[in-house]
Amino acid sequence: MTTTSEHDAYDGSDRRMLLGVVASVLVLGLLLAALGQLALARLGVFHEPGVTVIGTVDLVDHGTNANGCTGIGAYSDVAVGTSDTLTDPTGAVLGMARLGDPIEFGDAGCLFTFRVAHVPTSAAGYGVQVGQTEPVVTSRAAMSANGWTAEVHLER
Repeated sequence: MTTTSEHDAYDGSDRRMLLGVVASVLVLGLLLAALGQLALARLGVFHEPGVTVIGTVDLVDHGTNANGCTGIGAYSDVAVGTSDTLTDPTGAVLGMARLGDPIEFGDAGCLFTFRVAHVPTSAAGYGVQVGQTEPVVTSRAAMSANGWTAEVHLER
């Protein structure tokens, strides 16, 4: 026959074991969720929080407007739909966008806009490359101070 004190000790060890199992399952579940979120972020399915960089590209070239806001010469690849690539100082791609519809200014050129979402704010600097042009590099401090906007000036 079991005494009352032996029964109470048995119940206490069962509760501790059950709480330990529940805690282990919760920790394992949180770890698996974090690893799954990281895997989805690397696959591009889930985006880590970040900022949206709004940018402008002004193409100053007296022949551009006559050419329907399509660059000529060294900038012949700059037009509606041209790819913009946002990189960090190591060259890692942080995001991509396409040039939107341009606004003509005078007879000297066109102004395009672009928008890149989910850009991490932790990079030391940011480079914006429009088509095949050389990247325009800006520091993190300058990007932040300018409200996460980027400006690219192309002149021929």
